[in-house]
Amino acid sequence: MRRIRGMAEARPAEPSPASAIGAEDARSEAESAAPLRPQGPYDVSEVPTDAGPSRLDLGSLLITGRPEVEIRIELDQQRQAVMAVTLVHGRGSAQLQVFAAPRSRATWPEVAEALRSQITEAGGQVSTDAGPFGDELSTIVRTPDGGTQPARLVGINGPRWLVRVTFLGAAAPVGGSPTLEQMVRDLIVVRGSQPLAPGEQVPFRAPAALTADV
Repeated sequence: MRRIRGMAEARPAEPSPASAIGAEDARSEAESAAPLRPQGPYDVSEVPTDAGPSRLDLGSLLITGRPEVEIRIELDQQRQAVMAVTLVHGRGSAQLQVFAAPRSRATWPEVAEALRSQITEAGGQVSTDAGPFGDELSTIVRTPDGGTQPARLVGINGPRWLVRVTFLGAAAPVGGSPTLEQMVRDLIVVRGSQPLAPGEQVPFRAPAALTADV
């Protein structure tokens, strides 16, 4: 597990050649494929190339760091692959994942229904609530030490991608961690041109600063 305060590696957010379609086409597809995201997260095609802060580059995600937030990266050193990314602020955290999605429709409603079924079949309780990112699932999850903590499951669709966020602990209630919620809104997604089936995870990439000493 590697821990980063604020930033580790930066690059400006710029359109990737991955979007073989132009920026205007990407915006058009975003509007038809999913609800607009005026407050983020953003697709890389939606972000000006000549403005904005430097960001931690994890391949599929560009994260704007904050000094008070720890970015935990679980790195498989043998494969040089990032397995998980978690933002930690105080007693709350937010786990991040990016999945491929079709251009034609938003997939979070069906993903949420599948998660709901899994939780209830396992004997857990889950509720659907309207939150700042749309319909969200609230539940209780187990911790590594055998305890439990509240969790809020969020899905945000963009052009050919779905960002899934699990807010945990103090960040689980809506508004429990404005800092982490804002960091999620500030995310920039780089879906890439690689062929991925809907629901397949878009891989992260380990920053060079974390792999140089391995």
